[in-house]
Amino acid sequence: MPSFTDLQSLSRRAALGAALIAGALAPPAARADTWIDTHDEPTALWELDTAAGAKLLARQRVRIRGGAEGRDDGAERIGYAAPPGTTAWLWRPIPEAAVIEELRVEIDLQSPHPAVLVGVEVALPRGSGESGAGATTLRLRTDPAGNNAGGALRLAMEDLPQRLQREARAWRLAHRGEPLDTRGAYVTRIGVGLPGLGRPSEAWVREARVAGLVTPLERVEGGVASRPLGDVTPENTAANPGPTVGGTIKKSIVTLRSDGFRIDGELFFPRMLRWRGEPLGTLAERGVNTLWLDETPTPQLTAEAAHHRLRIVCPPPSSKEEAQAAPPSDRVLAWVLRGEQTRRTLDPALAAVGFARELDAPWQRPVLAHVIEGVAEWSRVADGLVIDPASSAQAPPGTPLLGAVRLDIDPRAAAQLDALIGDGLASLWLPPSDVSLRIEAALTAGAVGVALHGAERLDEPDEATRAAAGWVEVLNRRLKLIEPWLAGPRSTTRLAAGEAGAVFNRGGVRLVTFAPLDPSASAGPRLLQGVDEAAQTYRVSPAGVAPWPVQRASGGVSAAALGPSSPGDLLVCNDPRVLRSLQTYLQPTMAPAAMRLAEVAQLRLKLSDAVDEDQRRRATALLAESRLALARRAFPAAYDAAYAALVVTSAAEVQRREIAQQGPWIGSTPLTLLPCTLTDAFHMTQVLDASPRGPNRLHGGSFEDIDELRRVGWRHPQTARAATEGAAVELVASSEVHGQRALRLRGDGAPVGSRIESPAIELKRGETVEVTGWARVETAPAQGSLVVSDSLGGASLALRIGDTGGQWRPFHLLRAAGADTTTTVQFSTEGAVVADVDGVMVRSVEPLGVASRPATSGADLLERR
Repeated sequence: MPSFTDLQSLSRRAALGAALIAGALAPPAARADTWIDTHDEPTALWELDTAAGAKLLARQRVRIRGGAEGRDDGAERIGYAAPPGTTAWLWRPIPEAAVIEELRVEIDLQSPHPAVLVGVEVALPRGSGESGAGATTLRLRTDPAGNNAGGALRLAMEDLPQRLQREARAWRLAHRGEPLDTRGAYVTRIGVGLPGLGRPSEAWVREARVAGLVTPLERVEGGVASRPLGDVTPENTAANPGPTVGGTIKKSIVTLRSDGFRIDGELFFPRMLRWRGEPLGTLAERGVNTLWLDETPTPQLTAEAAHHRLRIVCPPPSSKEEAQAAPPSDRVLAWVLRGEQTRRTLDPALAAVGFARELDAPWQRPVLAHVIEGVAEWSRVADGLVIDPASSAQAPPGTPLLGAVRLDIDPRAAAQLDALIGDGLASLWLPPSDVSLRIEAALTAGAVGVALHGAERLDEPDEATRAAAGWVEVLNRRLKLIEPWLAGPRSTTRLAAGEAGAVFNRGGVRLVTFAPLDPSASAGPRLLQGVDEAAQTYRVSPAGVAPWPVQRASGGVSAAALGPSSPGDLLVCNDPRVLRSLQTYLQPTMAPAAMRLAEVAQLRLKLSDAVDEDQRRRATALLAESRLALARRAFPAAYDAAYAALVVTSAAEVQRREIAQQGPWIGSTPLTLLPCTLTDAFHMTQVLDASPRGPNRLHGGSFEDIDELRRVGWRHPQTARAATEGAAVELVASSEVHGQRALRLRGDGAPVGSRIESPAIELKRGETVEVTGWARVETAPAQGSLVVSDSLGGASLALRIGDTGGQWRPFHLLRAAGADTTTTVQFSTEGAVVADVDGVMVRSVEPLGVASRPATSGADLLERR
């Protein structure tokens, strides 16, 4: 039994965890550059505004007592005299800083008199007047502050966008009929207002700080040279004409550990998107906080990313010359190696990783690798790995992982669809349920970030792209909401087998997550193990927080199932601070969250042809209910109704896809990847039965003679693990399918075990082929599978065959060639498995109908024009 001291310790840890979560849900601190001037340089920079009659008596840099540990700190002493009742303003230039929510000005000073205040001078580049010509300057100020003991003051100004709008309204009242455009506003100077006493007085400015400093975007667009995001001392401003600003830019320190990224000690969970040229403002509105770039960004792109508070993940400099060509940017979160990494690219990449780690301090960042093969090997080279959460590859414990989640089908699958059904495909976007399930798999596996990627842009005007982009925003809103449980130290417990989700425990506050639109979710109550019956439980979604019923059950506490009318996750907590933080955070976001989800549900219903009339009527009624709830500002009800409508559409698509994949064969065809091609898949199934086949073009597919297999070109590539631990490929006696022998592959439990690859088979453009054969698979309790793939379809179209119960099962792959090419067939094992393969053939087919349409390339279209 734990002692009272133990219980006190547990209580303190739980309270600390609750405080951390409550703090994480508060408005985020600025994670942009911070400019600091400690007044240690000899040059005095504060200027006195004499327009109101003030006079400068003395100005010098000095050292004064009062710092930490009794040390002397730098300061600028100002002696002045001003008429009684007036304010003597001291001004100094700073690096131009865009007026954004994160911008915060702080000044430490010492004055023997109260009523000191802080101000900023804001430039409006779009100006005023009918033509909008001519820059306008406004001055913002705080209320006077009282004096502390000894005259030490710390003055701060924040909420600058709101202050600017109030000042702009006052300006418009004083200039009747003249417009004032505040877009693109930026701070040029900061000031200190000192009280006029009618006699000489003095003050000491100790330190000035501007946090959340972002380069003004319009200054970059207009061709005006902005000061570099680095040391801005007078020696470094020769190439950037303008007033001397002094001070330095504080460099961010980025670290990556097993529990996530930290920027200057603050946890950061990347919601990353691979950039395809979309406007950065649009991506920021969609909830993206990090750009994944394939090339080093230009200064303009870096400035624009900073303006929209986006971090950058990009390739590292490849040479010292490239590193010296442009100053380092604090917007870079990490370096990512170019391209997809495999075991073959490991050795060539070692030089790039080593060079990145030898860069100077401003360039030091974690190194990431997007790995599709050889996860264990790459974990010893890179600081973090970007991997597909659906992959069976296992990284060593403690390896920081980011989940690489595709938004559309990969290029090989897209090429197969184009070759099979021709141009004019409506959409290549994956269904919403596919994307959310893969994100949930990444979170459950302990991912420290999510990397969405695809070949398609998210800003196209077609309805399918708008629906996909809206769903990205919906998912990012949810990730941002539950981020306190995803970033930092936490414990994770998976839900029951077959359900996508997990229980995250941070400091005694539990969050039970469920994948949105999960088609396999249980309809009954869910058992929450390790949860106290007395704990309060709430349903949390981007549209609000509401109590949720639980009851005692055998083995723990049982919570009612979250159904189509109640989306979200479950929060288990007794600390009211966490609840208040959630409610405060959600208050301004509930309306846009509900409206965006309703838009996505409307578009998906309109685009789907898998919904029957009954289902369409139900979804339409739910959308009408959502609109009515929005009209009366009942945002949680509007969100729930829109989600229920989306569930109707998604469930219909999932059901129809499952039907399309059923049949006498275990099959793989690109036509069942997307809801918009399911009609073509049904049509193809019908015409294949009546289509003639050509002769078998795969030599050795009966696996009778090992020498014949070697002679015709079958290859057995071995990994070092397979060669040493018993994974094997061999021929065994078997006369049940074809001939006297069959191919046997043994997997020893490794993610990638034994493997064999066929000789290359030549294909002509427009040719459709099918790969057929028989398989018998036996797996261990840990489960494994036989993987049948080909070089045309790639990993996304690979066929995974689990335990067949000791029976031979036929398999079938349908492929098409969009150009003259070759293809190979591969058989491999994943996990502990024994798989027999026999009777493999590759034959051309001449289908009548959908698949006979010729593929059209871009060159053909140009020729026709």
